[in-house]
Amino acid sequence: MKVILDTNILVSALISKGYPSIILERVIESENMEICLSNLVFEEYKAVLARPKFSRFPAFSENVTMVLHFLKNHALNFEPIEKVELLQDKSDNKFLELCLESKADYLITGNSQDFKFPSFRNTKILPPKEFVELILKSKY
Repeated sequence: MKVILDTNILVSALISKGYPSIILERVIESENMEICLSNLVFEEYKAVLARPKFSRFPAFSENVTMVLHFLKNHALNFEPIEKVELLQDKSDNKFLELCLESKADYLITGNSQDFKFPSFRNTKILPPKEFVELILKSKY
């Protein structure tokens, strides 16, 4: 199973326990789940996770270092060729471009404002709760 995590999933997973943290743990531990990345998505992860406002959370920066190291060394890397201009928040189009290039099975996002559709080409777009329910029912 190939998955793409929107940046808000990583942020949520690193600041509190809940569906996003379950997803991140599962992605890290599962041999059957692969996270898909592009340089643009990874750069966004780094920029957002480095924001000073997150430093108030215990062990946040240490956990960010570990997660980014894991992603850098274990994610499937893609460089999207096809440009997408679909979303109102133009900076989020990079996630749809990654969907196309990687042929990911799922894009997991908490951003229901921009990602209002259930799928993009062959990639299903799910909020964290629905993705967790899906993986708990399956072998992942």
